[in-house]
Amino acid sequence: MKLTKNIILFAAALLCNFCLSQAADIKEGMLLALQQDQQHRSQLNTLKNQQQNVGLIKQLEQAQNNLDQDNLKFLDQVINQLGHWPGINDVGENAAKIGLILFKRSDLNRQASYLPLIYTEVQNHNIPATWYSELYDHHLMMKNLPQNFGHLLVKSTHSEQQFLYPIQSIEQVNKNRKILGLTPLKEMLGTKNWLLRAKGEVNRNHELVPAEQLMQIADLALTCLDQIYPNSIKHILNHADDAAVPDQLYPAFFGCFDWHSSVHGHWLLVRAAKLFPNHEKTPVFIERLAAHFTAEKLKSELDYFQQSGRAGFERPYGLAWFLQLYAEIHDWQHPSAQAWLLNMQPLKNHIVQQLTSWVPKLAYPIRSGEHSQTAFAFGLAYDYAKITEDHVFSDLLEQQVNRLYLDDRKCPINYEPSGHDFLSPCLAEADLMRRVLSQQDYSKWLKRFLPGIKKGSRWLKIAQVTDRVDGKLAHLDGLNIARAWMLEGMAFALPKKDKRQQLLLKLADKHAESGLAAVTGEHYSGGHWLGSFATYYLTQSGLN
Repeated sequence: MKLTKNIILFAAALLCNFCLSQAADIKEGMLLALQQDQQHRSQLNTLKNQQQNVGLIKQLEQAQNNLDQDNLKFLDQVINQLGHWPGINDVGENAAKIGLILFKRSDLNRQASYLPLIYTEVQNHNIPATWYSELYDHHLMMKNLPQNFGHLLVKSTHSEQQFLYPIQSIEQVNKNRKILGLTPLKEMLGTKNWLLRAKGEVNRNHELVPAEQLMQIADLALTCLDQIYPNSIKHILNHADDAAVPDQLYPAFFGCFDWHSSVHGHWLLVRAAKLFPNHEKTPVFIERLAAHFTAEKLKSELDYFQQSGRAGFERPYGLAWFLQLYAEIHDWQHPSAQAWLLNMQPLKNHIVQQLTSWVPKLAYPIRSGEHSQTAFAFGLAYDYAKITEDHVFSDLLEQQVNRLYLDDRKCPINYEPSGHDFLSPCLAEADLMRRVLSQQDYSKWLKRFLPGIKKGSRWLKIAQVTDRVDGKLAHLDGLNIARAWMLEGMAFALPKKDKRQQLLLKLADKHAESGLAAVTGEHYSGGHWLGSFATYYLTQSGLN
């Protein structure tokens, strides 16, 4: 028995040594394959860029092709030797990555035969799912088909603008990614400091915005978050003690000129930090937010609201932006998020109760183009209710929105804009109604409400700004940005084949181009708030 046991142990040791030797040989062969893969490619790229020595290029291409074929033969031998695709457990991470390069050098038939083998190793936890999904997308690109997982980016032929290589739809890509246990597409791109903007179903080349563009805009909010003056205080004085400075009246939201601008400035920083968790500015944003979102400061905010005569304070615009801020944090997987929500909850509950009491009392909607407008505020509040699953509040809003707006016809958009507008009464209503109607019902309702859309761009001209130092006149820059996101919202709510969709999207692009050009911070009259509007548009917050 003892002799048999020793023989078994000896055989196991030999087998182990053989496996180690085998792994070492494969690893060494993979490293050699990498050297051969790069043997002539650098020189070829240089010669092609210089557009000279065609004969040498052909010789090097043939030599490199021969090396590529040798590498693929070696890869097939490795697969036969192991009985599966070489993964991390077999040869280590670096050598396993070389297999990805060899995959991309192979033809379509070979790739099709490799993909099931790679997927099996994903299931065996030998290959990361991200590697497989990237290779699958590469294979589809070579077949001129839309990608499944959203890994591949392409450059515009007309500019340096990056686009996502065509996909079927963001929704389908997210379903495919979920099957592999991957994060949603927008979240994945955010970790790489890219912002994904949907461009409609007809155009599948979805736009990618570099994080830096949004982070520069976020700096506007960061700059004014603790800037007390100048400041616009609008509240009821019940006694002499109420005549206090902003950071004493409301110690969390005192900067950025007024209460509502401070609130959506905080929202902007949350949105940016949430979208780009790996950006170097994100820790700075979070540190500043943490200083404002303390239990003590938010309790003082609630105390301010509960004073006599302040039931109408910041209603509805500022209240809706606070709900948007709360909703943005609600599904954020940051370690501080839950503590911040807990601190905000009493004020959030108070605001929801205020709106719940006030909205049913409205005999008519408020159709202004400024802070008192109900359509835009109701849209933000409704989004909050859906995100946080506040069904009682969302049902109330849906009922009241239909009561106030459903029967509207032929909105007089030719009367817009008024001189101080930063919201469009007609477009804000149309953007609101898409939230509460089915696609079919919305399409019919919009035809009755804005019949002029079929005329193309003639029914809506870009608002002209005559003086950006004047805070009220500078509102029109914000109007152009707001129109852009409202037009996008309307377009995306229509059926794919609806001709109005492309007309609306073209108008949205024109308005965005005009409005975003003014988001510079040159003048505080616009710098304290336009960044939030730009962020709401760029990140398509109302569509998500």
